[in-house]
Amino acid sequence: MCGRFSQEATWQELREYYNLIPSQPAMNLAARYNIGPLQSATIIRETDGGREAVKARFDLRPDLKRFSMFNAKSETVTEKATFKGPWAKGQRAILPVTGFYEWPRPKVTGAPPFHITAAGGGRLQLAALYGRWFNPNTQEDEATFAILTTSPNADMAAVPHHRSPVVIDEAATETWLTGDVAKAAALLTSPPDGAYAMVRVSSYVNKIGNEGPECVEPLA
Repeated sequence: MCGRFSQEATWQELREYYNLIPSQPAMNLAARYNIGPLQSATIIRETDGGREAVKARFDLRPDLKRFSMFNAKSETVTEKATFKGPWAKGQRAILPVTGFYEWPRPKVTGAPPFHITAAGGGRLQLAALYGRWFNPNTQEDEATFAILTTSPNADMAAVPHHRSPVVIDEAATETWLTGDVAKAAALLTSPPDGAYAMVRVSSYVNKIGNEGPECVEPLA
């Protein structure tokens, strides 16, 4: 399961890196260090007019149904009712993160997590599915998303943890966002061993309301 992550990229960085639609208005993107389910995050998706960045709720609610999930198992994404619709429709997105958090299993109350980043530095591109949901409180449609997960690589197994998010390599970005279903499915694999750098951080992260750069400071 992948339920917490950090996003620190600026609007300009995302716009240049992903070659976003020039006409898209700038977004005010503050660094976020402890994003969890039901909260808003920035995803990248393809549209008829080009690539765009979208604020989306971390809680996939496909086809305006009531049920929701924030993780999708890649092994069953074509079968589960929650996900097979968005998958068949090509509603694939990238969640660009600085890193994500995982707690060793079995999980112990109060135990600190690891902040997991790209071994070579830079951002991680997590595979996601997106949908939309009618929010009865605002009377508006909202974009929603779930992170796709797969079996752990050696890095995650050493945490130990039984799942890993699917990571989209930079060279496969176009294929993931615009390729056919078969080509996209071929990307649903475990990250290579050694892909991650892992640092134990404090249990300050455990409370989802806690924010700030102290979330990613190494545990003393």
